[in-house]
Amino acid sequence: MMTGSPWTASLIGVGGILLGIAAKWAVDLHTERNRRALEDGRRFMAEKQVAYAEIL
Repeated sequence: MMTGSPWTASLIGVGGILLGIAAKWAVDLHTERNRRALEDGRRFMAEKQVAYAEIL
């Protein structure tokens, strides 16, 4: 015995897929931002080391 419409199940399924895609996008965006910040920090430290070596 069916209690709900097949359309309801389809909409819930599509909604779940879209929610999963949005969550993955948000995690990837956060990870990319952290990776970029880490690279900027490393580049900054490398530039400071070069500047310090030039002083010596």
